[in-house]
Amino acid sequence: MILFAILATGSAGYLAWVHLAGQEPVCAILTGCETVANSEWSTFLGIPVALFGMAGSLVTLGAAVLWWRRADERALLVAYLVGLASLPILAWLTWLELFVIHAVCIWCVAYAVMVIAGWVVAAVTLRRVR
Repeated sequence: MILFAILATGSAGYLAWVHLAGQEPVCAILTGCETVANSEWSTFLGIPVALFGMAGSLVTLGAAVLWWRRADERALLVAYLVGLASLPILAWLTWLELFVIHAVCIWCVAYAVMVIAGWVVAAVTLRRVR
Protein backbone atom coordinates (compact mmCIF):
# COMPACT_ATOMS: atom_id res chain seq x y z
CA MET A 1 0.00 0.00 0.00
CA ILE A 2 2.84 2.37 0.85
CA LEU A 3 4.65 1.68 -2.42
CA PHE A 4 1.49 2.22 -4.47
CA ALA A 5 0.78 5.48 -2.63
CA ILE A 6 4.35 6.70 -3.22
CA LEU A 7 4.14 5.90 -6.93
CA ALA A 8 0.70 7.54 -7.23
CA THR A 9 1.94 10.64 -5.40
CA GLY A 10 4.94 10.82 -7.73
CA SER A 11 2.84 10.51 -10.88
CA ALA A 12 0.27 13.09 -9.76
CA GLY A 13 3.02 15.33 -8.39
CA TYR A 14 4.84 15.30 -11.72
CA LEU A 15 1.66 16.19 -13.61
CA ALA A 16 0.85 18.97 -11.13
CA TRP A 17 4.39 20.35 -11.35
CA VAL A 18 4.47 20.52 -15.16
CA HIS A 19 0.98 22.01 -15.23
CA LEU A 20 1.85 24.74 -12.74
CA ALA A 21 5.16 25.39 -14.54
CA GLY A 22 3.29 25.85 -17.82
CA GLN A 23 5.11 22.94 -19.43
CA GLU A 24 3.89 19.79 -21.11
CA PRO A 25 4.44 16.32 -19.64
CA VAL A 26 6.97 14.03 -21.25
CA CYS A 27 5.09 11.16 -22.80
CA ALA A 28 7.72 8.71 -23.99
CA ILE A 29 5.58 5.58 -24.44
CA LEU A 30 2.38 7.00 -25.91
CA THR A 31 1.44 10.31 -27.40
CA GLY A 32 -1.49 12.11 -25.89
CA CYS A 33 -0.17 13.43 -22.59
CA GLU A 34 0.04 16.95 -24.00
CA THR A 35 -3.48 16.74 -25.38
CA VAL A 36 -4.88 15.63 -22.02
CA ALA A 37 -2.79 18.19 -20.11
CA ASN A 38 -3.97 21.02 -22.35
CA SER A 39 -7.64 20.02 -22.30
CA GLU A 40 -10.30 21.96 -20.46
CA TRP A 41 -10.68 18.92 -18.20
CA SER A 42 -7.16 19.22 -16.74
CA THR A 43 -8.41 21.72 -14.14
CA PHE A 44 -11.34 21.83 -11.75
CA LEU A 45 -12.32 25.16 -10.23
CA GLY A 46 -9.07 26.56 -11.63
CA ILE A 47 -6.97 23.96 -9.79
CA PRO A 48 -5.03 21.28 -11.69
CA VAL A 49 -6.80 17.95 -11.31
CA ALA A 50 -3.41 16.40 -10.58
CA LEU A 51 -3.20 18.42 -7.34
CA PHE A 52 -6.39 16.78 -6.10
CA GLY A 53 -4.90 13.39 -6.99
CA MET A 54 -1.67 14.21 -5.23
CA ALA A 55 -3.57 15.28 -2.11
CA GLY A 56 -5.54 12.03 -2.06
CA SER A 57 -2.38 10.00 -2.53
CA LEU A 58 -0.62 11.85 0.28
CA VAL A 59 -3.55 11.13 2.62
CA THR A 60 -3.43 7.48 1.58
CA LEU A 61 0.33 7.40 2.10
CA GLY A 62 0.00 8.88 5.58
CA ALA A 63 -2.73 6.40 6.48
CA ALA A 64 -0.73 3.47 5.10
CA VAL A 65 2.35 4.46 7.10
CA LEU A 66 0.25 4.89 10.23
CA TRP A 67 -1.32 1.46 9.67
CA TRP A 68 2.13 -0.09 9.15
CA ARG A 69 3.70 1.56 12.20
CA ARG A 70 0.83 1.31 14.69
CA ALA A 71 -1.65 -1.20 13.25
CA ASP A 72 -4.37 1.39 13.80
CA GLU A 73 -7.44 0.04 12.03
CA ARG A 74 -8.78 3.59 11.59
CA ALA A 75 -5.78 4.44 9.40
CA LEU A 76 -6.46 1.37 7.28
CA LEU A 77 -10.09 2.45 6.97
CA VAL A 78 -9.00 5.93 5.83
CA ALA A 79 -6.77 4.41 3.13
CA TYR A 80 -9.65 2.19 2.02
CA LEU A 81 -12.17 5.05 1.95
CA VAL A 82 -9.89 7.43 0.03
CA GLY A 83 -9.34 4.70 -2.56
CA LEU A 84 -13.05 3.94 -2.70
CA ALA A 85 -13.91 7.62 -3.20
CA SER A 86 -11.29 7.79 -5.96
CA LEU A 87 -12.81 4.99 -8.04
CA PRO A 88 -15.71 6.94 -9.61
CA ILE A 89 -13.43 9.93 -10.20
CA LEU A 90 -10.87 7.74 -11.94
CA ALA A 91 -13.63 6.15 -14.02
CA TRP A 92 -14.92 9.60 -15.02
CA LEU A 93 -11.45 10.90 -15.94
CA THR A 94 -10.67 7.75 -17.93
CA TRP A 95 -13.98 8.06 -19.76
CA LEU A 96 -13.13 11.70 -20.59
CA GLU A 97 -9.73 10.68 -21.94
CA LEU A 98 -11.16 7.94 -24.15
CA PHE A 99 -14.43 9.44 -25.39
CA VAL A 100 -14.19 13.23 -25.06
CA ILE A 101 -10.52 14.22 -25.27
CA HIS A 102 -9.64 11.27 -27.54
CA ALA A 103 -6.16 10.97 -26.06
CA VAL A 104 -4.58 8.90 -23.30
CA CYS A 105 -1.99 10.15 -20.84
CA ILE A 106 0.32 7.38 -19.64
CA TRP A 107 0.95 9.30 -16.40
CA CYS A 108 -2.80 9.35 -15.75
CA VAL A 109 -3.09 5.64 -16.48
CA ALA A 110 -0.16 4.88 -14.17
CA TYR A 111 -1.76 6.99 -11.44
CA ALA A 112 -5.10 5.20 -11.81
CA VAL A 113 -3.46 1.76 -11.71
CA MET A 114 -1.52 2.67 -8.54
CA VAL A 115 -4.60 4.05 -6.77
CA ILE A 116 -6.68 1.00 -7.67
CA ALA A 117 -3.90 -1.37 -6.61
CA GLY A 118 -3.51 0.44 -3.28
CA TRP A 119 -7.26 0.33 -2.74
CA VAL A 120 -7.34 -3.42 -3.41
CA VAL A 121 -4.54 -3.96 -0.88
CA ALA A 122 -6.42 -1.85 1.67
CA ALA A 123 -9.67 -3.71 1.00
CA VAL A 124 -8.08 -7.16 1.33
CA THR A 125 -6.21 -6.13 4.47
CA LEU A 126 -9.30 -4.58 6.01
CA ARG A 127 -11.25 -7.76 5.33
CA ARG A 128 -8.56 -9.90 6.95
CA VAL A 129 -8.35 -7.64 9.99
CA ARG A 130 -12.10 -7.73 10.55
